[in-house]
Amino acid sequence: MLIIDALYKKLGELEARPSDIAQSGDHDGYETSTDPVIKINAKIPRGRPLELVVLDIAQCAQAASYRLSDCVSDEKKQSCVLSLDPDRKKGPRISLTIIRTDRYFSSTAQLAVLGEIGADTSYQTIVAFLSIPEPLTISLVPLKKRTTLTAQLAEQYHKEVVIRLPLEPVGKIPEGFAGSVIMVHFSKDLIRMVLSEAKKTVPTFSGFENLWGSRALEDSRVMGIIAEDLKKTGGYFVESRTTKNSVLPRLSESLDFPLSEIGVSVGENAKQAGIEKQLRQCAATAQANGSMIMAVPVTAQSVAALKASMPWLKQNGIRLANVSEIAPGRKK
Repeated sequence: MLIIDALYKKLGELEARPSDIAQSGDHDGYETSTDPVIKINAKIPRGRPLELVVLDIAQCAQAASYRLSDCVSDEKKQSCVLSLDPDRKKGPRISLTIIRTDRYFSSTAQLAVLGEIGADTSYQTIVAFLSIPEPLTISLVPLKKRTTLTAQLAEQYHKEVVIRLPLEPVGKIPEGFAGSVIMVHFSKDLIRMVLSEAKKTVPTFSGFENLWGSRALEDSRVMGIIAEDLKKTGGYFVESRTTKNSVLPRLSESLDFPLSEIGVSVGENAKQAGIEKQLRQCAATAQANGSMIMAVPVTAQSVAALKASMPWLKQNGIRLANVSEIAPGRKK
């Protein structure tokens, strides 16, 4: 029967083992029964929100001409009972009971943590962040000699690096960035020179991230020059959205380079507890969407929050990933 085969396939995708699925009721003789019901009990791992599991099953049933008519959940028992009815009353009703097991999904989502290193970040804090034995990406503003040393250190720790390009904002540019900010009035040659100097400072980079840019991101000429340069290197752009009128999505499509957007940016002064809370919120969003990018300042607080959160993330099937693994169209 189509609906039974579809449900068993979906339960398998939800990592239910054959021994975790039990069925009662004879669907072969449902036409002679006055109230045919097939009961299925399935045990699935923890780690994916129950409402998303129900949505998966409802969509699976709909494809097999069934509909979800009722859902009763028990939060204490971490279980729910789904009632599935045939659309045209040609088939048995199905009662599917979902029960959580003690094991966890092997992987439900990817979360890319982008560590933004500031000019005053201490060497000890940088090393502590890079020492975390998980895929992490760091973002470096190509300003000082220490940036090159940090990029080399990141390479030793097998961490991915992006260049955080200062782009012209609408407001005033902070002191200390003279000559490093790409302005909208710059000529093509001048923009290329700034990019060349940035890449010399961080030679092992995998992509670009914008620093500010509320004005430059709206300029097709400026961003087109940057995008063409990036495409030649085979890198990606991860955008910290500072304007709703950014031209990057259109350029990404026309020039065919990978583009991702930072979902959440943690404030520089965030405390450990606040960062841990945001990590869990981002994990939930990643489970709903499949992946997410979260930018955090590289501080002692963020290092402590990441270390404290790793067991919980792993238990809930969240895998930390490099930004390059999430960027759409990125060639692996």
